Order: sequence, then C-alpha cells, then structure tokens
Amino acid sequence: MSGMNERALSLLKNIGLEERAIYSDETEKISSLVDKPINWEEVDSRLDELREVAKEFLDKSLKGFG
Repeated sequence: MSGMNERALSLLKNIGLEERAIYSDETEKISSLVDKPINWEEVDSRLDELREVAKEFLDKSLKGFG
C-alpha cells in the first residue's frame, strides 16, 4: 500500500469509516455501501477531536520557537 493510501486509510479509521475503504479487487463492495447511512454527527465529532489534538501538538511545538 502506498503512503497516500495508508494516510487515507488511517483517517478513515480515526473517523470510524474504515469499512468505506474500497480496493480495486473489492468493487462489488460498492453496492452494499451505497445504501448504508453515515452518522455524520459522529464523524464530525471525531474530526473535531482530531483537530484539537493537532492544534495542541502545533501549539506545543511552536512554543519552542518563541
């Protein structure tokens, strides 16, 4: 798996959508996912948490340069 695919899969896992990853040999999986609802409130909540972690990391990292 290439680096870009690994990053995309990592993000999908972090927001609870890893089952939505489709590989070239899994095209039959598409039809089963089309009708499966996504809980966007949960996705948004997880993204907010990830943003907060990233912000805290950047704040701590940049304090060393100030």
